Amino acid sequence: MAFKRWLRDLIGENNYRKLDPHMEEHKISSHSVEGKAMRELMKEFDARKQDFGAGSTRDIHIDLPSPFQNLKITGNVKYTVVQGAVICGIEKLSSQKLTRADYCRHHYGVSVLQHFNAAYHNPKDAFTETQTRLRVVRGQLIWLMNKGDLVPSNDTLVQTRDIHLDFTKAQGKKTIIPTYRYSEDEDRPTRFREARSELDPVCFLQVDLTESSPKDFIVNRKGVLSIAVLLAMMLKGNRMTTSVRRGATVLAKEENIPYWAESVSS
Repeated sequence: MAFKRWLRDLIGENNYRKLDPHMEEHKISSHSVEGKAMRELMKEFDARKQDFGAGSTRDIHIDLPSPFQNLKITGNVKYTVVQGAVICGIEKLSSQKLTRADYCRHHYGVSVLQHFNAAYHNPKDAFTETQTRLRVVRGQLIWLMNKGDLVPSNDTLVQTRDIHLDFTKAQGKKTIIPTYRYSEDEDRPTRFREARSELDPVCFLQVDLTESSPKDFIVNRKGVLSIAVLLAMMLKGNRMTTSVRRGATVLAKEENIPYWAESVSS
């Protein structure tokens, strides 16, 4: 990436290697294996450039992580233009205009029943539903928020995902969608059954579609009713909200979900 090349030229090869110890001798790209310090720096850079538009004239200042937060660069001030963002200088400056930010402390996701798709699912996780005889997968974890996501102090982090809810005649048009929290640093699990003991349930969305119009549902050949909904998670400061919507209609919503606190029970 141009930003990485510019940064290496600016702070020097030795300093850059301390930020990105896994870099290859002549290869700096977004596909390289990055160290923790470099990942944090790139997250902040990506967040800053989102606020930079064609009419922006102000400088964007980014602090280097420890131990370079007070690094002084001699000579002329350098600048770079990377995908629409201008980064001026690299010295630590005090400014009232800087936006403070925090990082999401945990991973948050859900586990819902899904139609089996060989392109995305492991055949070992699929089974045939008794009533409908449809091939489905249960226990696949869908992650919306990731530990380490940047959360600006003056903005809300919002993540959404389109999901399908299926209902049989025996089940009716009611369902529960649990939201799980995962706090470990390693890669997030993809299967519920393999990570059950490590997942903390933080809320249970009670979705009731009994009053929805029959036109909202798709009836498949097995007689199962399917409906597309939007699952959303929002984090502002330490206040988290999750909801299920269809169009402008809020089907279920939970606010003040435990962010620092312990898990909850259904």
